[in-house]
Amino acid sequence: MIFPQESFVYRSQGSHGNPASEDYGWRASVGGNNQWFLASDDGVITEIRDGRNWSGSTGSDLGNYFILKMDNGGAIRLGHCLKGSFQVKKGERVKKYQRICQMGNSGTCYGGAFHTHMTFWDKNGRVILPARSGMKVYEKASIYEGQVDMFEKESGVVMGMIGSPVERDVYKDQIEIRVVVNARSNPNLGSSVLGTWNFGFYDVREKVDMTHEGSNGYIWFRLRDGWCAHVYGVAYYEKEEKPKPPVEPPRNDWGEVMEFAERIKDLARQNL
Repeated sequence: MIFPQESFVYRSQGSHGNPASEDYGWRASVGGNNQWFLASDDGVITEIRDGRNWSGSTGSDLGNYFILKMDNGGAIRLGHCLKGSFQVKKGERVKKYQRICQMGNSGTCYGGAFHTHMTFWDKNGRVILPARSGMKVYEKASIYEGQVDMFEKESGVVMGMIGSPVERDVYKDQIEIRVVVNARSNPNLGSSVLGTWNFGFYDVREKVDMTHEGSNGYIWFRLRDGWCAHVYGVAYYEKEEKPKPPVEPPRNDWGEVMEFAERIKDLARQNL
């Protein structure tokens, strides 16, 4: 199941409302305005409300919204959608990643700020905070409880995912990324964050030891799309030497001599 927005967004307000929900996006600078909402998984649109505009900064009007009942049993509701942007109808089946509508500011939105009010139910009907639901942010890397706060405290945004994992190859230097870790533009914690690495194996193009720097303190790996620090949960595998091709056994010259001798004997017998 993916995070239901097409690019990164900022979690602008934690648990609030009844049922418990969270707000994502707040103006264009942190992923708001008319960003597309995507289907988190295959499922059916069970409810849509459209036709509403911004109603002010006070109150509890969810504005335009939809509910997606997913085949995995869970359900998600996104509110404050953009009027007239829906690409689907009530009762329609949708596929994972399919565009549904756009972020807006319909209903009650403080200062008219564009964002979404997100509610998530698991397969048992329990309300779970979206960021802690096991939802995969943008594509593949799951945000687990306990990592969410660390990740958002550092970056300030829920970033898009980056990197294309490869198959395990024992004859190449590789790392395996098993936790949420930022992709950096350079081997330094002060460099730009490019996104968050997808989980999986990556070929290492360069290895740089920066542990001597107190402000840095990591070994860094250059991957195809950026740099990754050797933090807990990132495993490094040095390449193995390829086995040498088998050596051909030496020719049995003595056997050839014996064979030649037998042929001479045969010829001698024939001429006697």
